[in-house]
Parts: sequence; structure tokens; C-alpha cells
Amino acid sequence: MLSAALCGAAFVGAVLSGALGLGGGTLLIAVLFAAGLPPAEAVPLFAIVQMVANGTRSLSYLQAVDGRALLVFLAAGLPAAVMFAPLADRVPSYWAAIALGGLILLSLLPRRSRAPERGPRLPPSAAYAGAGLLNGTAGMFIGATGLIVGRMLVRPDWDRPRVVGTIAAAQMLGHLIKIVGFALAGTALLQRPALAAGMCLAAIAGTAIGTRFGDRLPEARFRAAFRIVLVVLAAQLLIDGIIQAWKPF
Repeated sequence: MLSAALCGAAFVGAVLSGALGLGGGTLLIAVLFAAGLPPAEAVPLFAIVQMVANGTRSLSYLQAVDGRALLVFLAAGLPAAVMFAPLADRVPSYWAAIALGGLILLSLLPRRSRAPERGPRLPPSAAYAGAGLLNGTAGMFIGATGLIVGRMLVRPDWDRPRVVGTIAAAQMLGHLIKIVGFALAGTALLQRPALAAGMCLAAIAGTAIGTRFGDRLPEARFRAAFRIVLVVLAAQLLIDGIIQAWKPF
């Protein structure tokens, strides 16, 4: 039953990301933590599934990807991931749940109305490096940083294909960085290989459906429903995490 539910979450998350470009990974990692998986198991499993999903989506926009952004992102993120991966199994699951719940709520805060799409004020290289560092540090414990990383990467002069393609490719690389970091730290990446395979297949199918039918969906209602789901998941993560953190006392 749990395996079927997690495969369903991988499918729904991939549909969301395929249709909207972001958000499905946050939904998936929230479900993994809500299901009780510890960070050392949830994050590698999440990274494998999301690497497949984002790799599938980035192929459609390969020619529009900003290569310089990816190189800087990789150069900053990989050393950080190698350094922080050994610490993942030392972080109690309730702290990871609280951090993820807080990050989800933070990502849902509205942008300032005066300049909603101006992108980051940092110079491009600094923004790309900052996104890589965030992925290689916080990403090793909570998994999903895409909603924040995406805002850091996007430049105001990018067109839609470059935005979608670069974010998808960066997320794919970001999850590959996590996998390399965990592998070098000796973490068992595939504790449940059958579950990982099923979730990857579900993610591929969801990505294809979301990419194909994304333009036909009523985006306003879709985004509103998605925000409600994320708020409910974030609330559950925060409540469960606080209760678990309070127990030792």
C-alpha cells in the first residue's frame, strides 16, 4: 500500500512539474517525509526519481539551456554535497521535517508586487553559485530546494524555453550531485530498488502527461489547488516534527 501511494505521489509530482515547471519535487519529498522515511533514505530515493523526471523534461529544451549557469551551479554544488552528505544520517527526521515544512511555507509567500519577475539582484555568477551551494548543503538534508533554486537561477532577460530548460537541467544536475555525494559517503542509495524503479517509471509517465497537457489546464485554478496541497503537507510536517522533537523532553 505504501509503495503504491509513493508511486502515485511520484506520478502526480511529475505531472505538476511538467505542467508548471516547478513544484512537483517539493510535493514528492513532503510525501516521503510524511510517510516516515528518514532523511538518509528519503533524500537519495527522492534524488534518483527526480533526476529521471527532470532529465526527461530537460531533453525537450536542451538547445535553450544556459550552459554557463549549469557549470557554475555544478562547480559550487558538488564540493558542498561531498562535504555535507556524511552528515545526513545524523540529522533527526523531525528536524528535517520541520525545516522542509518551513521552506515550503516560505516558498509560497507572494513576491513583492512591484517587481514580481525581476529575478535575483545578485550578479549572474554569484546567483548561480549560490543556487549550487544551497543545493549541496540544505538539499542534502531536506531534498527539495527547487522552488528557491529556481528563483535564484532565473535571469530577467531569459525567455520561457531558457527558463524551463535551464531550471530542469539544473535540478537534474542537482539531484545527480546529491547521488554522488551520498555514494561517496557510503550511503545505501537503493534500499528499496523495486520502489525506486516503480517511482521512476511513474515520474516518466507523469512528466510526459504534464508536458503535453500543461497548456490546456486552467492555470489559475491549478496553481490555487497546488498551493492548498502544499500548505496542508507543510502543516502536517511541521506539526509531526514539533511533536516528535518535543517527545525527548
